[in-house]
Amino acid sequence: MARPSPCASCKRRRRRCAADCIFAPYFPSDDPQKFAVVHKVFGACNVRKMLQELPVHQRGYAVCSLVYEAKAWAIDRVYGCVGYISSLKNQLAAAQNQVSELRKQLDVAQAQELDLNHAADKRNFDDLNQRPSGEDEPSRHC
Repeated sequence: MARPSPCASCKRRRRRCAADCIFAPYFPSDDPQKFAVVHKVFGACNVRKMLQELPVHQRGYAVCSLVYEAKAWAIDRVYGCVGYISSLKNQLAAAQNQVSELRKQLDVAQAQELDLNHAADKRNFDDLNQRPSGEDEPSRHC
């Protein structure tokens, strides 16, 4: 039994889309660019082999991964996905360094605040101890 509309793979390769077409669930006819980019990088035969080797429940994830990787290769012919990963690793390392520096600055600021509070407490304590004995009691005026 043929499908009413061939999948993007069968349409691109100008073939009749069979009822058991392995590409049909993952490459619908309304999104031909999705298959085109994967076909350009991996080839239809290789994609079919990869999908046939996987359990049905994992094929959707594999197709998403293939599309992502194919788009990455289309943008960066030398590094592909590795270029993205490397860039993200560098951004993560820079962010971690920034967080580390900010934590150091926060520790310094907190230590300074503690020193200031301690100094203020010491001054208040010293002021209390230096009062003349007559000032401790309020004067009573009646």
